[in-house]
Amino acid sequence: MNKRRKFTALLGILICVVLLMSCKKNDTGEETYELYYVNVQTQALEQEKVQIEGDTTEEKIESMLKELKKNPEDVEVKSTFPKKIKVEKWELTNGRLGISFNQEYKNVKKVPELLFRASLVQSLIQIDGVDSVKLYIGGDPLCDANGNEIGAMNDEYFVQNIGSTLHTYQSVDLELYFANSEGDKLVTETEHVRYNSNTLKEKLIVEELMKGPFAETYKKVIPMDTVLLGVSVKDDVCYVNFDNGFLNMTDIQPEVTIYSIVNSIIRGGSASKVQILVNGDSNLKYQDQVDLSQPLTEREDIVED
Repeated sequence: MNKRRKFTALLGILICVVLLMSCKKNDTGEETYELYYVNVQTQALEQEKVQIEGDTTEEKIESMLKELKKNPEDVEVKSTFPKKIKVEKWELTNGRLGISFNQEYKNVKKVPELLFRASLVQSLIQIDGVDSVKLYIGGDPLCDANGNEIGAMNDEYFVQNIGSTLHTYQSVDLELYFANSEGDKLVTETEHVRYNSNTLKEKLIVEELMKGPFAETYKKVIPMDTVLLGVSVKDDVCYVNFDNGFLNMTDIQPEVTIYSIVNSIIRGGSASKVQILVNGDSNLKYQDQVDLSQPLTEREDIVED
């Protein structure tokens, strides 16, 4: 059996912007939101589904602020709310939520403060009617290390002002193509993967293919000694560049190897074509059988019924 490494992104400590998350109301009138908490090992923000009470926007804000102070049931994550920090008051005006904290906020160190601020804002702006969040300390606007006032924050703030130092982890179900036991047909395996949001999904797909399948009866398609040199997407084409290890002979039919990559990327990524290169060169035939000189499209005829 091919043992899989659990995919754990270890980059960064904070979050990158994500789209506003949808909420769903249950039978009790509560709505489910995905609030942000910090992973105790990676120090990165992760999302947890939480039931929020309230019929009005104001009631939901009050409920969410209380929930953000609590540690979720998942022991791998915890609240970002600093212990001595208290909300003194808050006010919602024309979609802008102003929150005033006690003076203890000034004593929070840089990284925990940014974690807290990012989780607070990204959680609260999911509430319908909350467009941005502005923070205060004892009634005075929150300022950065240079004394500049930090204005109202939304999802765009963390992209424009924090950039690549912010990371979050997302989960996705990938439909990956491996070889059957004979190595002459493709078979699919759905894998649930957690990944860093700054990771290109097409790169994630190739890396998962290189790890191999969970199922004992399926076969890994990419040769063991292969090194992935790069993955990029441009003009609807995904470029996948391997080193010479990709050319090593295996017991898998050449077209099965190639189209496991092509089909997996097209099904799970954003590109409609895949260009495979070896050391930057596409002018070759893989195992003297599959022409790699042009971008390839998905094939279903070699997928096992």
